[in-house]
Amino acid sequence: GGDDDDDEEEDEEEIEDAEEEDDAPKTKKVKKTVSDWELVNDAKALWTRNPSDITDDEYKSFYQSLTKDVGEPLTHTHFPAEGEVEF
Repeated sequence: GGDDDDDEEEDEEEIEDAEEEDDAPKTKKVKKTVSDWELVNDAKALWTRNPSDITDDEYKSFYQSLTKDVGEPLTHTHFPAEGEVEF
């Protein structure tokens, strides 16, 4: 009979543990990533536009922003191309 008493004590401890867990607030920590985007360039890409619609100032501005050069480009060309292009 001594083994039966030990089993009852263990059962009582398990019940107490279960009751303590029920008292805890049922919350879940969720990690949330938030991104704040700012539009810095709303201009349409030059290479997608019709060459006759683009001014020399727009070409100059594009060149300077691309190369970080403060000077003006020597010249420019604008043509459609697909696949391999060799010069």
